[in-house]
Amino acid sequence: MSEGSAEYVERFARQRIKVAGVELDVNIIGEGSELTIGVDLSDDMDRVSAQLAYWGAIAAEAKAELTQVDSWYRRFRATYASGVLSEDPKAAEWKVRNAIESTDGFVQHKQAIALAERNLALAEAMQRAFDKKANQLQSRGARTRAELNAQGLNTPAEPREPRGWNLSGRGSDSDDETISPVDAVRKPSQAEKIRRMEEINARASRGKKKKKRGKA
Repeated sequence: MSEGSAEYVERFARQRIKVAGVELDVNIIGEGSELTIGVDLSDDMDRVSAQLAYWGAIAAEAKAELTQVDSWYRRFRATYASGVLSEDPKAAEWKVRNAIESTDGFVQHKQAIALAERNLALAEAMQRAFDKKANQLQSRGARTRAELNAQGLNTPAEPREPRGWNLSGRGSDSDDETISPVDAVRKPSQAEKIRRMEEINARASRGKKKKKRGKA
């Protein structure tokens, strides 16, 4: 990295804004920035929603301040224009505009608007950045879970007990015989497979006969 680039990064890596009378540190890529994703994803996941809400609140306050300073500027401009026209009712529009923009008050109001716009832009940029971080955390978490599942290292929070096999093919409310959880996890022999298929076919056949008798 060149010396000029280093100075550029140092200049914009961290910013300071003042919203509602409170000075705030806008740490974008400086040391200790909360926008970077650490090794412990769970810690970042626990905090990212609160960080989004925090910068959303700052952006809302900054937007209110921008509206306020803009209204002060408009009032100043209207008041000064009225004073110019009271002295010279036939003054051309460009003369009124030049009279306003040549005052110190005009410069001060414009500086206040520029500062309010900067504060709002940085607050909204931080909010968008944390929103992107939340998306990245979601993607990384899903990828990590998939890798753990592939390696057989992911343990469910609440392990499920093995369920039996319903031989009838119907819901769990059926009174038909089911195989115990122990048998469910044991690989059935070929003879057991044949026996179970015969039982399923027999039940299906009895069901068809009952339907025919009901229609008759």
